[in-house]
Amino acid sequence: MPKAGTRELADAEDFLGRAMSLQYLITRLGDSSSSSPLATIQQRVREDMSTYGHLKQGRGADGTSVGQGAPLTSAQMQEMQDAAWMQSGATQADLIIRRFSFALSKAPITTDAQKVYTDINGDSTGLHLDQVTRDLQTFLQDIEDVVAPVNKLITLRESDGGPLTPKSGAGGLLLYLGPVMKEIDDARSGVTPFLDPSAISQLESDLTRLSQGHDLVGKDGNSGTCLGAP
Repeated sequence: MPKAGTRELADAEDFLGRAMSLQYLITRLGDSSSSSPLATIQQRVREDMSTYGHLKQGRGADGTSVGQGAPLTSAQMQEMQDAAWMQSGATQADLIIRRFSFALSKAPITTDAQKVYTDINGDSTGLHLDQVTRDLQTFLQDIEDVVAPVNKLITLRESDGGPLTPKSGAGGLLLYLGPVMKEIDDARSGVTPFLDPSAISQLESDLTRLSQGHDLVGKDGNSGTCLGAP
């Protein structure tokens, strides 16, 4: 990523850093490997579904028998009923998380992320800072299309007006994906002010100056060197 040579261009440099943070976050969440954050969340959901399945049958969390043959107390019966609801909520959340993860792992999200990365870091033809605001706006809109259905669910209220509980699909989703959604929203909020109609003209002017400065003196001191070039 290019560096500002003067304090006047610090805002443009800040913008590029925030844009790269958003790009990295979405790319990491869209990673389909077993070590990705969403894969870790899905593993937790599956473990919870198994635990709730045992509890709703009157067993221990590990599946062992508890007080076999003894009459169930009202507290035990309530615990079994609660576990059944929790398992239902986790099952519904698991399906939505799978769809969410899949949407982040394919186009247009992946192609948008690659464009933003190349705009900022460059390729064999140089930097493309003149395109980054446009490509980032497209990226943000496509992210919104993916996250909006999830955000709509996790901001619902229970029928009594109270906050969501894990006994519902929406509540389970909030439990598992709530922190991730906040991270995405925070990253988006970090770049959107720069793209306000009242600010974008100045930003694009500053990005042009950054790009010109980078073209004049590259990272190795030679003219025309691109940060992303080998």
